[in-house]
Amino acid sequence: TAIDLLSRKNFKEDSILWSENLASQLMSTTTALSKFVRVPLSVAAYPVQLFGNAAMTASMGMHPFKNYGKNFTVALSDLNTKNLREGKVAKDLTLNRMTRLKELDLIDRGVAAGEIREGFEKGFLGKVTGKATEPIGKAYSVFDTAQRLTVFDNYKGLLKKVMPEEDFNKLGTDKIEEIAAELTNATYQNYGRINPAVRYISRIGVLNEFAAFNLEQMRTLANQ
Repeated sequence: TAIDLLSRKNFKEDSILWSENLASQLMSTTTALSKFVRVPLSVAAYPVQLFGNAAMTASMGMHPFKNYGKNFTVALSDLNTKNLREGKVAKDLTLNRMTRLKELDLIDRGVAAGEIREGFEKGFLGKVTGKATEPIGKAYSVFDTAQRLTVFDNYKGLLKKVMPEEDFNKLGTDKIEEIAAELTNATYQNYGRINPAVRYISRIGVLNEFAAFNLEQMRTLANQ
């Protein structure tokens, strides 16, 4: 009957869709796992990231370690909310301030860590793999977050330097931070700024392993 034919057709379409989704999830998970082993689990990747980020900041004509100690403790605080709440890591940092920095898109936005996290979250058994790998991924992001905050501080200083004092004061702290954050995210790598389509095909392993990072480098260089 027509109803039987329609049911079989819908079942076939649903089966194909289910198979495609499963394949995509498996590719996402295996690609993320491969990158996870090569980057966050590699001890050698940490100093490379530290000095690479510093060199990138210096090439922008900025002091690569401006307020770096303070910014590093802010990045560390994101690893442990309890210690942040109790002021054990960064004494002058409050939960409200951390929330504000996250609203400005400045915390934990590294390309490598972001791509790995999204790969696990949207892959097979996403909740399980994501939860198991998140602490190490966040630890790897510490240097990136600290450097992004340093670029942010540099831009705030630059705005104060180039703007007439009266105009600068009229803007207010919140607006100054919003402008500095936008300049930071336009010129310093941020996973959230990568085109969603590019993120997807990179996440499932179609593109080169570091394609997302390279494309983000091109974007930020074009904006500098």
